Amino acid sequence: MEVSYFFYIALGLAIVTFYDIFITVLSHQGAGPITHYWTKTLWSLVLWHRYKFNSDQIIKRIGPVILILIIIMWYLLLKLSWVLFFLASSSSIIDKNSPIQHIDVFETLYFIGETFSTVGYGDYLPNGLPWTILATIGATVVTTLISFAISYIIPVVTAVIDRRRIITSIDSIGSSSEELLDTAWGQESHGELDDYFMNLGSDLIQESYKSHVYPVLRYFYFGQSKSSINIAVLNLYDAIAFQALFPSSSYHLSNPKRKFLLNAIEQYIENLSYNLTSRDLDKEVNHDDFIDMCKRKSHKTISKAPAQLLDKVLKQRKKLLVYAYIDGSCKPKSNGVLSKKRKTNNSQTSP
Repeated sequence: MEVSYFFYIALGLAIVTFYDIFITVLSHQGAGPITHYWTKTLWSLVLWHRYKFNSDQIIKRIGPVILILIIIMWYLLLKLSWVLFFLASSSSIIDKNSPIQHIDVFETLYFIGETFSTVGYGDYLPNGLPWTILATIGATVVTTLISFAISYIIPVVTAVIDRRRIITSIDSIGSSSEELLDTAWGQESHGELDDYFMNLGSDLIQESYKSHVYPVLRYFYFGQSKSSINIAVLNLYDAIAFQALFPSSSYHLSNPKRKFLLNAIEQYIENLSYNLTSRDLDKEVNHDDFIDMCKRKSHKTISKAPAQLLDKVLKQRKKLLVYAYIDGSCKPKSNGVLSKKRKTNNSQTSP
């Protein structure tokens, strides 16, 4: 049987698509190369629109759309592969009503669509071996793809719900680092919420692993900065880091619990760091809100804190600010500097 170069193109495309599906659905390596490239490109365009026009109409809806488009893209790539397979030979498919007449490209598209849907009208047929086997494999592949799609969508949706729960868990205690400090570890709390935050620390580690396995989670935007998981984690990190920098302050988080929570958040940051590029890390950030909070709460300047620990804290804060920028929740200032939104006169003001 003589086949054209279409066969080799189809084979290569099918292998790459199968690899992309395997990495995305069955491995712990995140998205496959095709899925990673086009979803990241689309998100970059959406993010540009979000900050350029200060509009969240598109970004609020794009997460579920991207999730569905991933499945559609796999289907279309596999369908294209099988179309190219059957175009590799002019005698691969015959018209049942006219056996001597071989079908054209559009009729090949129709036949592959009919095969992939497993409808099987019978008006077009594969012309013997190996085409009958190839058609059967195609139908099986699509059935398997549906199973993979379900096994991918369900945990992603569950992870989205868990992410919203974590955000609410932090924001319900305080929507700023100062509120978290005063409510959770102030004079009147007596550390009553410590166990709550210890469990939350474990949840953050799990969340970061989910974000690594399902990168599509980063494309779900909940509508406002206070609903960003990275802003919520930054608020919590600021509250705990302050107590590490100024252990003699009047707040009641014990040293072992403080270390655990700091390690949990740092693990969260580390697990998300694979998304960062050198260009992301080159962004300029502003830590004035954290420095001012430390001065107000400790009555000391930030220079009084241990230099090595302070340097580590500011590096971790920078990553969280960059994450918040990437998820659409941290609009840069006019000079391009990233900074957390701060409360002023009981209202949120944009940086």
